[in-house]
Amino acid sequence: MKRFLPREKMGKRDKRALDEKKRVTWNGINPATQKMESKRIYNRKQSPRWYEDDHTGIVLFCCLS
Repeated sequence: MKRFLPREKMGKRDKRALDEKKRVTWNGINPATQKMESKRIYNRKQSPRWYEDDHTGIVLFCCLS
């Protein structure tokens, strides 16, 4: 059995090993608070839909004779 050694007298590696043992993992859970943005509020950062749309519905025919 190991003797009790105060943290102040432990070496750097021993302190790090002790901290890793105490540390808890989140296992895929994001601890940061997440907030759902309202769709009614105008967001200047979003690009308008017409800019992203590739299908404008305009068809140009060119006749070469």
